[in-house]
Amino acid sequence: MEINVLKDLLKIAKAINNFELNQKLMELQQELMQLQDENRTLKDRVRELQDKCNKSEEARWADDAYWVQKAEGLDGPFCTGCFDTNKQLVRLTQMGEVFHDIATHRCPSCHQHCSPKKPE
Repeated sequence: MEINVLKDLLKIAKAINNFELNQKLMELQQELMQLQDENRTLKDRVRELQDKCNKSEEARWADDAYWVQKAEGLDGPFCTGCFDTNKQLVRLTQMGEVFHDIATHRCPSCHQHCSPKKPE
């Protein structure tokens, strides 16, 4: 039901001086506004989930990390743990030379360590 139709019905209810009908129509209007808000929230959530799915299609795994193809070349490395569990592209940070015997990169989110090399 469109809001314009509801507004017209409210005018008619006032014109015929039917208080009970007018009250019920106002309740219906409030419920309609709540449904519109819920619909907007759900559409936003669907858009968010679609964006996450699109990231999945863009990201590719290579040598202990995810990489994303951009126009200017490969972007990354991104954490495999964060992407596999939450579909989040979290950029790995490079560790100091002192730690390179353990790993070259660390995830700032989940603290995973790895030594990825940029794929050719």
